[in-house]
Amino acid sequence: MKGFTLVEFLVTLAVLSLITVASLPILYSFRVGNLTKDTADMAVMQLRIAQTRTVTGNANDVYGVRFEASKFVLFKSAVYNVADTENYAVDLPGELEFYDISLNGGGGNVVFSRPKGNTAYYGSIKVRLKGSTAEYWLITVNQAGLADASLVKL
Repeated sequence: MKGFTLVEFLVTLAVLSLITVASLPILYSFRVGNLTKDTADMAVMQLRIAQTRTVTGNANDVYGVRFEASKFVLFKSAVYNVADTENYAVDLPGELEFYDISLNGGGGNVVFSRPKGNTAYYGSIKVRLKGSTAEYWLITVNQAGLADASLVKL
C-alpha cells in the first residue's frame, strides 16, 4: 500500500496549522518593530534634509520639520504654514504614533537656522506602536541640529 491515509494527512495538517498559528505573533512583532524603526529613521532623514537645505540653500531660506501624532512635514520657512503647497508630508502607518513631543520652546516644529544649521528647538520625539508600553524609538535633536534615533525598551 502506497501513500498516506486520511488520518495521517489530517494529523500532519493539524500540526502544521498549530505551528503557523504559534508563529504569527512573532512575525507580527517583527514586522511592527521594523516598521517603527523605519519610521524613526525616515523622520531623522527628514530632519537632516531640512538642516542641509538650510545650510546650503539661498541666503534667506530656512527649513524645518513639523511633528504631529500621525505625520511629519518638511517645510520651508521659519514658521509652519499648513497651506503651503511646497510642504512634504509623510503620514505614519495607521498602527504607529508620535507621542511625547518634547521640544525646546514647546510645539512640534524643529526649525534650523543659518549659517551652521543649528536649532533652538532641540529635544526629543517618541514613535511607537499605538498604546504600546513595551518599547519606543526615541528621536533626539541637539542644539547643533544633529538628529539620531535609538530604541528604548521598557
